Amino acid sequence: TSRALALAKKTLLAHAIIDAASIEPPPPPPPPPTLRPGELPCPDSGNDGQADGGGACTLIGRLPWKTLELEDLRDAAGERLWYAVSEDFQDDGDTEPDINSMTVFNSLLRILDASGVEISTAAAVIIAPGNPLPGQVRSANDNVAADVIQEYLEGTNNDSDDSFTGEPALSLNDQIVIITAEELVERATDLAIRQ
Repeated sequence: TSRALALAKKTLLAHAIIDAASIEPPPPPPPPPTLRPGELPCPDSGNDGQADGGGACTLIGRLPWKTLELEDLRDAAGERLWYAVSEDFQDDGDTEPDINSMTVFNSLLRILDASGVEISTAAAVIIAPGNPLPGQVRSANDNVAADVIQEYLEGTNNDSDDSFTGEPALSLNDQIVIITAEELVERATDLAIRQ
């Protein structure tokens, strides 16, 4: 599980730069609207490994492993990883402000401790669901993330809002890794300096 979470995070951070750097910009003006270093793919809402962009972009779904050109990452329980990304960082096809140290982020994800107190914020969260807990029923046909999220994630992680926790509890066995806004801003800034 730790390996899968670490590899997912490393790949998402690389994707935020490589995807933008690989685009050949047309002669100025204007810059291409899709060149936005620091941007992350939308979650996979259909369990096909592909990011669902544009109007289909959701806050949470599964990790888009095919879009990221990854193996089909699974946790120790054999479950696919889940993934949430702040609207501030979504590659949803909309024109957004550049991601840099001057950007004001309005939609960061909230990271809570076991008592529900916010302890930090994140641009994205990667979640390993672990084994099913009592009452959770999973199927190989669980394809629509919004319909089955409660069968995989627990507590504040499964209510499709912007709050997440990885604090262990009897009623929660999700493990999370976060990507902070600062990590993405640093990489976006580094790329802008190199260009």
